[in-house]
Amino acid sequence: MLSAVESDKFDTLTARTSEQIKAGLFTAPEVDKLKFTLKKGFKNGWSIKKMSDELDKSIKIKDRLALGEDGKLKLNDKGKPILRLSSKYRSMMIIRTEVTRTANNGALDNYRKNGIERVRWVASTGERTCPFCNSMDNTILPVNQAENMLPAHGMCRCTYVAIARLD
Repeated sequence: MLSAVESDKFDTLTARTSEQIKAGLFTAPEVDKLKFTLKKGFKNGWSIKKMSDELDKSIKIKDRLALGEDGKLKLNDKGKPILRLSSKYRSMMIIRTEVTRTANNGALDNYRKNGIERVRWVASTGERTCPFCNSMDNTILPVNQAENMLPAHGMCRCTYVAIARLD
C-alpha cells in the first residue's frame, strides 16, 4: 500500500487551475500532506478516524464546491457557489475513499507480482450500498481490467479478493 500511495498522483483531488483551488481541490503541497498522512497511518495502523483527524490538522480542508463543464464555479440562482460537500465531512470522505483506493491498487500490484490473473469484486452489501456496487458484487475481472475501478465513488466500501488458479 505504501508504494501505491507514493506512486499515485491523486488526480481526482488535485487542482490544476485557480478556479479548482477555489472549488476546494488540493494544491500540490496539500496532496503531499495527504500522502504523508496516508503513509504514516498505514505504517502505524491508524484507524480511518485517526487519519482523518491528522489530515484535518495538516490541511485547512475547504468546502467542496461544484464546478461546471466550463471549469468555472457553478452558482445558484442567488449567485452563490453551489456546495457539493461541507468541509466538516470532507476529510473523512477523502481518507476513507483514498484508503480504499490505495489498498485495492496495492492489492492488485501484489496479485500481479504473485501470478494472480483474476479478482472478484466484493461489495459491502447493505442499505448503504449503491446500485452500481450491488450490480458488480461477485463480478470476476482480469487483474489488469480491475485497475482503477475501485473505489467506484466517494466513500465506496468495495474491495477485491484474489481468485487462485486451480491446476
